[in-house]
Order: sequence, then structure tokens, then C-alpha cells
Amino acid sequence: MKFFSFIIILFTLITSCSTSKLPIQTASTADTKVLLAGKWKETNMNVKVYFEEELNKVVLSNGCQVVSANYNRFEPAILFSNITSTQKTCEVQGMDLDQILKETILIKNRTNKQIVFLNENQEELLILNKN
Repeated sequence: MKFFSFIIILFTLITSCSTSKLPIQTASTADTKVLLAGKWKETNMNVKVYFEEELNKVVLSNGCQVVSANYNRFEPAILFSNITSTQKTCEVQGMDLDQILKETILIKNRTNKQIVFLNENQEELLILNKN
């Protein structure tokens, strides 16, 4: 009898889930997704960034340090993992590139061809222009 009750409950759940409607994605949600793929550049610190979206990989370089990482997007948030960095070959002013990835929780469009890395306090860590 327990097995029969289990089957009925399972069938009820399946049918109720199949008839429920998925939430409709609004235009504002769809428009806020940042397209990261390709080359980006920050001119003040001479930082170059390359996003490979198919592999969820990112590489940053400023001529003194190279940092690579994996990333996962949880719109609108982003999580960087497996961050690896080369030893710096010169004195760098400002924040280390690996530290920028560790602190970044969100990447937003600033303009049509500009993105910004933000920390949990919504402070701008890095501003990149589409190359």
C-alpha cells in the first residue's frame, strides 16, 4: 500500500510540474546580461583581459603579472575559481590582478562597449573597454 501511495504522490508531482508555467524573462533581465566574450582593455593600468565564454575561462595581464581563472555566472553575479597567478616581474601600483578577481562578485555593463568589475560594496575594481 505504501508503494501505491508513493506512486500516486509521484504522479501528482510530475503532472503538476508539467502544467506549471515557467517564469517569463522580462526584457530588463535579458538586457542586463553582460556579454564577456573576447578581448577587453583597461588603459590606465595597461590591463588586458580575454574571456573565453565557451570554456568559462578568463586571462588577465598587465605586463608584470598574468592571472588566469575559471568563472561561473549566476546572473547577475559571477564567481571566479582556480585563480592562478605568475610572480610579478615589476612593481605594480594598485591592486594585484588576482586580488581583483577574488573581490569581484558582479560584472555590469557601464556603457555599450564598457564593463565594470564590482565588489560586494558596489565599488568599481576594474573598468574595461571592448578591444
